[in-house]
Amino acid sequence: MPLAATPLKISQSNIIMKEILFSYLKQESTWRGIIQISTAFGIILQPAQAAAIIAGGTALVGIINAFKKD
Repeated sequence: MPLAATPLKISQSNIIMKEILFSYLKQESTWRGIIQISTAFGIILQPAQAAAIIAGGTALVGIINAFKKD
């Protein structure tokens, strides 16, 4: 049987892992962490690029904090 004709099997553990991942992506703290990690990578770039990345990351975290539920 050709490889293209084989049915795709999705295991139960893959479905559970997707559900966990999507539940984390719905949390604002996850997005703040992703933005902060991305902002940290600005340190290795040129000073002008780093300043722009850090300013943008800080602004995004501020926006998330402004609209999050307390």
